[in-house]
Amino acid sequence: MIRVFYTSDLACSADRELIEKILRVSRKNNERDNITGFLILHENKIMQLLEGPEDTVTACVKRIAGDPRHSTTGRIMKSVATQRAFKGWSMGCANIHDMSPAVSDCVRDLYQVAERVDEAQSQEIHWESQSAGRLIKSFLTQFSEFNRKTGAAA
Repeated sequence: MIRVFYTSDLACSADRELIEKILRVSRKNNERDNITGFLILHENKIMQLLEGPEDTVTACVKRIAGDPRHSTTGRIMKSVATQRAFKGWSMGCANIHDMSPAVSDCVRDLYQVAERVDEAQSQEIHWESQSAGRLIKSFLTQFSEFNRKTGAAA
């Protein structure tokens, strides 16, 4: 099983109707493909973590990259995962403004690292050896605690 992190800029306004449509389709496809994950909205940007079998996660990322609603898909960081961080969630979703300060700070830091990686035009990177890896792990820890306390959107 792998875990993939990427960022994306939406080509159009991220209104409620668009996000609901994306989630509806994502949840259906992810259930079919045994993928779990979480989508975070920040203005017109998306940060997404996906986890599942390598072949289906890779195919999902390719579909997303080809979706005309995305103007830019950031560099992809991936890791082998031994257990799911989002077990039971075909696709969770939250807006950065609805998160605790610790979680939203991690998200902002991840966006900054993703932008630097994108600017450097690096190839796919493995997050264990990168500062993004530490931030992703921190995000997962902070998010798990936030979710445990609040039952965040699944």
